[in-house]
Amino acid sequence: MQKNSKIMICKVFSRAYKTKYKTEKSFKQSAFSLVELTVTIALFCLLIGLVVANVRFLNRYLLRAQVDKLCNTFLYLQRSAITSGEDKILYFDIKDNSYSFEHNFEQKYFKLPKKTQFGVFAHAKGPPSSPSREIKSPITFKGNKVVFHKDGIIDSGTIYITDMRKKYMYAISCSVAQVSYIRKYMYKSKWTPLS
Repeated sequence: MQKNSKIMICKVFSRAYKTKYKTEKSFKQSAFSLVELTVTIALFCLLIGLVVANVRFLNRYLLRAQVDKLCNTFLYLQRSAITSGEDKILYFDIKDNSYSFEHNFEQKYFKLPKKTQFGVFAHAKGPPSSPSREIKSPITFKGNKVVFHKDGIIDSGTIYITDMRKKYMYAISCSVAQVSYIRKYMYKSKWTPLS
């Protein structure tokens, strides 16, 4: 009997030890180490940094896409005026950030996306081909309209487009010449022609 009681006591202590060991072990396994926490935070910060950089890139890309679209509209209206033998007019609404023109007896209306606008940087000088005076208005075409004449000549002036935060600015310009050229520019403390 004494042998049985010793075995019983050993089994009880053994179970108690195993239970205590399991509890400590499971507690240790469920906690995060400082290294794991640091790595997780570092990866999270890296991910946020990439997202912010991509948002800035996307804003700039969206602005550039609008400049290209407007430039293509200029080319289309110039060629349309030549082939139809009639003057074409492109109208701008600065407050609404929109432009429109007539196509096949129907008025086509385009509004700039929310993150872009007709606008200029403070103290920026223009026109882009020879910046000599401060830009006062985002559209320098007379009467906020561009006339595309049937002989291919385009009225002279410039359109300035910025993002809402005014970090990037582009320009589309038509200078006074016997042959009208449409030029695109980007502003980075000075005007740079784009291809």
